[in-house]
Amino acid sequence: MKYGRVDITAPEQCPPEGRLPDAGPRLPAEHLREVFYRMGLDDKEIVALSGAHTLGRSRPDRSGWGKPETKYTKDGPGEPGGQSWTAEWLKFDNSYFKDIKEQRDQELLVLPTDAALFDDPSFKVYAEKYAEDQEAFFKDYAEAHAKLSNLGAKFDPPEGFSLDDDKGAVATEEKAVADPAPTSDTNGAGPQPEPFVAAKYSYKKRELSDTMK
Repeated sequence: MKYGRVDITAPEQCPPEGRLPDAGPRLPAEHLREVFYRMGLDDKEIVALSGAHTLGRSRPDRSGWGKPETKYTKDGPGEPGGQSWTAEWLKFDNSYFKDIKEQRDQELLVLPTDAALFDDPSFKVYAEKYAEDQEAFFKDYAEAHAKLSNLGAKFDPPEGFSLDDDKGAVATEEKAVADPAPTSDTNGAGPQPEPFVAAKYSYKKRELSDTMK
């Protein structure tokens, strides 16, 4: 993920509402492509991002989809009710893909756009892969999520920055703290404790542009 995102200052700077995919379009696979292709996302990224449904639940009184409650949601946590896509709907893993593929549990939600991941030949390649390989799903999801999150965002500096940029400097500073060079006092009494330097215990300072100050 890139850091340095600039906050908006007015509602009109937000994208218009209604740009997320519908749950039950007439042609689910084509609809998903219509929505995500215009963002520059491909079939692999569409399937990976769909895996976010491994978390959360749907409530019929809000979206029109799902059951009022199931054995997985009747006791919460949080406000009880709704229908989840997975049994452990607060755990991020690849069970979403496994459950859609097997479709053995009627208590779990499968939307038309979920089922399309295994019905469409191109989507199915990735859905099958993620059902079998959780690490592959994690990797592809992280990349697709970062790409989607950065779309249309403004950063300062314009290219953004990563915490990885500081790893080398931090490692050097941590080594200096762990293994300080010996110093002697003016009387030759031997090594003395190194003075505390706050900069060694924090990330290197960044200069902010005028818009960030």
